[in-house]
Amino acid sequence: MKKNPADGVDEVLSFQPANRTIADSGGKDESQFKRELVRGCIARGAYAERHEDRWGVGRLDLAIKFPGHPHLHAEGKLVPHQAFAPTRRQWETGEKWRAAGDLCALIGWDPRTGVMFIHDWAKEASRRTSWPPGGSYMEHAETLEQWLCSR
Repeated sequence: MKKNPADGVDEVLSFQPANRTIADSGGKDESQFKRELVRGCIARGAYAERHEDRWGVGRLDLAIKFPGHPHLHAEGKLVPHQAFAPTRRQWETGEKWRAAGDLCALIGWDPRTGVMFIHDWAKEASRRTSWPPGGSYMEHAETLEQWLCSR
């Protein structure tokens, strides 16, 4: 507990994310980051869809196809700490897409700054091993297109 000097009342500090909302990045939640990424990709000439279905267990969130690049299936996550990962069912779905020849990735956003991280498909990803090193402050669709070009 922490003492609030303004009124002398003790307040409880919670380390639980409040409805997955990001205070320092304009109050965006995970869905808003995904929507902005899709809109940005479309503006850059890609075909992009966001699949948001709370009952669609195992389905990957994003399908993106930039001209001249492979079809990308991605799972988007908020990354409040170092690690981020797909669920077991998402992992299995991603492996099926990869076996069929498509590209899969994990995309994460720092909940405080909005910095974007991209990681090759894995059971668990880390900010330290993601691309670009240290994350990207650039427009997210541009970052994703650069990642595709680097492959």
